[in-house]
Amino acid sequence: MTDSFNTKNIESPILKKMLKYRNIIIIAFFSILLVFNSFFQVEPEEVGVITRFGKYVRKVESGLNMKMPFIERVYKVPVERQQKLEFGFRTVKASVNTQRSHSSLNYLSPDEFGKLINKQKFAA
Repeated sequence: MTDSFNTKNIESPILKKMLKYRNIIIIAFFSILLVFNSFFQVEPEEVGVITRFGKYVRKVESGLNMKMPFIERVYKVPVERQQKLEFGFRTVKASVNTQRSHSSLNYLSPDEFGKLINKQKFAA
């Protein structure tokens, strides 16, 4: 049986070592890839929705969490994020006095988590 790739013709000692341990290098690469795809972080004002193959599985709170890589997907929903709209204008009169008015509106976003769950139920 002949080898399709002959390593005896390679002159570089580093490349020879890499080819000698190529199986270990490939396994280590995919292991690192799996570990880094397993962990995710949810911010304090968000809730993580985990789906497995597009179907709702569970809800996770803020912090460092774990999922099954390449099988589960995370949707981060901002449920407690406070939004702010600011309005300001200035009116100038003929006299020296000027009036300034400033108002702001603070509000929470609607139930985004519920919308996502309902969308997932109807999509399945």
